[in-house]
Amino acid sequence: MVCSNLDESIYLHANLCAELRDFVDQWARDVFTGQLAFDAAVEDLLKHQVVEMMQRCKHVAASGRAMDRQCYVLQGLNDLHRCMADFDYLLENWVSPRRSESPTPRVRLSSIVAQQITDRLNDVPELERQLSDAV
Repeated sequence: MVCSNLDESIYLHANLCAELRDFVDQWARDVFTGQLAFDAAVEDLLKHQVVEMMQRCKHVAASGRAMDRQCYVLQGLNDLHRCMADFDYLLENWVSPRRSESPTPRVRLSSIVAQQITDRLNDVPELERQLSDAV
């Protein structure tokens, strides 16, 4: 019974980790695409939830490692460890999402570079005409 409950708990936590990671990714994507406004309180809450989930997962994983050979091989344990490693990496390399800007350079261009871009864009209709003549 203990082994069965532990195995179920491992799978449950691995699935919760995956769902939380998907939620964080979707939130960041929604902020980037402008569907949601960035809110630092939401970001802090998500980070807090990831930390809490990692703590719970560490406890379950430690129990799983202790009982792994006594019960049988707990298959979900590897998935749980993978989730914990993913969350650890996410927290260490967290970058606050920000809304995407229009498809322009995000740095200030010098006037020379801006003129070169304009000249090249003006040459595009000529290139299209040349390609249609060749066909």
